[in-house]
Amino acid sequence: MNTETFLQLGGYALFLGGSFATLGWFLFALFDPGHQEAGHSRWYPLNFLIISGGLLMTLGLPGFYVLQASQAGILGLFSFILLFIGVAIPYLTIHAIETVTMPHVPASMMKFVSVGAPSLFLGLILTGVTTIRAGVYPSTLGIALILSALLRILTVIPGIPAWLG
Repeated sequence: MNTETFLQLGGYALFLGGSFATLGWFLFALFDPGHQEAGHSRWYPLNFLIISGGLLMTLGLPGFYVLQASQAGILGLFSFILLFIGVAIPYLTIHAIETVTMPHVPASMMKFVSVGAPSLFLGLILTGVTTIRAGVYPSTLGIALILSALLRILTVIPGIPAWLG
């Protein structure tokens, strides 16, 4: 496979994964904001959207990084690693465990949350900054990454106490 095809497939995977995950989160916010209806028939399809979105995003991120690696430098590598961990752990690990164990989520899952959530937040912000600085992608993409990190805080913080029970 040549580099151009790899980058195109990575871009498609990233776009499709982001779309799936966004749709899944939006539908969760609409139908079950407190994640209290684990026995409902829509629980598995919504989690499937989020998990498959995370898997596709994890597959697409390397192509995103490779295209701007030389311009982004060491900060770009560090931000890519944080973002990769931040996408892989919450989307693939936490939601897979939640899907199987809800409503009785094991307390040990909080170890994953304590690594994944800060990695996702810092990874989004630093990747946004390095994307703007590298100049390979439009600066609006970097701004969108930074805004998504800030919006993520607004959606996560109010729900944490209710989620912990």
